[in-house]
Amino acid sequence: GSAQDSPLLGPLPMDCNRTWRLEGEPGDVFLVKFARKPSGGDKDDLSISWEFVANERKDLAAMTKDFRYYLVGGSGDDGFMEQVEMKSNEDRSAFTAELSVGDSGKESFQILLHGTWLSTVHPNQKTASFRDTGHEVQGPDGRNAANAWLIGKDEEDHAEPGSRFLVTLEMQEHAPRGIHWRRLEGAKGSAGADTAIVEYAE
Repeated sequence: GSAQDSPLLGPLPMDCNRTWRLEGEPGDVFLVKFARKPSGGDKDDLSISWEFVANERKDLAAMTKDFRYYLVGGSGDDGFMEQVEMKSNEDRSAFTAELSVGDSGKESFQILLHGTWLSTVHPNQKTASFRDTGHEVQGPDGRNAANAWLIGKDEEDHAEPGSRFLVTLEMQEHAPRGIHWRRLEGAKGSAGADTAIVEYAE
């Protein structure tokens, strides 16, 4: 993220990777001021500033109790497909959703907080597996939109066209911190079929 004295650009379409960064503590409240002064030329005079107001630390459990996560994946030429809301367990320590593998035999996906691309949960690298050395779960944020997980990257996935996987997003301190997936046994691509988790020796 940039500092207050960084030059301002834009507005630019779909440029989610350029952000400002506020340094503070959990619960800090800042007043952000943006000013635009028409200059009569090709570019207006733009400025932004912020100042610390107060610390209003809140209970994270209360703040996140209504958070909803959506899995969005796709392997076709038209990019990511339909969003599927993930189901949480009773203590909200994990969210799960099923995903079917397309004709390519591989399936990429990301996870969106409240279904918005500005709050994406993603890996720290492109075409990632949870088995990768140095793998991390990042977000939700509006950065690294090109980073996605890829089911079928590893032979251990046993992915094939039509196979179905259960994706689990693991939470720690009410934030996404881990992810893994397992292949499901059942009718390929049929969301209504009875399924069971298949364990493969690695």
